[in-house]
Amino acid sequence: MGRRLDYQLVGTNLNGVNAFFVRKDLAKDLFIEPATAENLYNPARYYLRYVNGHPARYCLAVQNENFGMLDYKPNCDAIPLEGFHAEETLSDGLKFQLMSGKHAKILVRNMEKVALPYFLPNGAAQNLSLTITSEVMDAATIPVQTNGLIEMTFPPSEEPWEVELELSRTFTDAQGKIFGLAIIFEVR
Repeated sequence: MGRRLDYQLVGTNLNGVNAFFVRKDLAKDLFIEPATAENLYNPARYYLRYVNGHPARYCLAVQNENFGMLDYKPNCDAIPLEGFHAEETLSDGLKFQLMSGKHAKILVRNMEKVALPYFLPNGAAQNLSLTITSEVMDAATIPVQTNGLIEMTFPPSEEPWEVELELSRTFTDAQGKIFGLAIIFEVR
């Protein structure tokens, strides 16, 4: 309906229940691109709660960096920022998120060492590599196995780190869904 009325999806709210549209002639290049449902998706977050006493930078109402999201995911060393499909669950209860393309961003808790488990849903890791970059670490390219760990080391900090992931190629399932690695964010 938005396209028919010449409106563009520009965002969704944090708890995943509202989508926001702006007329295309007003939106121009002011919002995140690509403006797709996958890129702007926010899952239902029933666990959101008000956390009193944190600095304004971490307040979800006024912050831009998503730093506060780590407060709401205490069992996660990192959270997805962009470039991921919605969270899925395996039959054994393991939760993961598939990269929705070659590029993705994650926010890593302020820890010196982080190891995120991953796996390839299709099991085919032939000549596949992952490049990891951040403003505080040199770019590292690692070979991708059928399953393994994305290991990162950071200098001590009070702030979380934004990390970019680039996969050498993606896959497409039978329904046409493009995906990359499946990353397990809840590891503690």
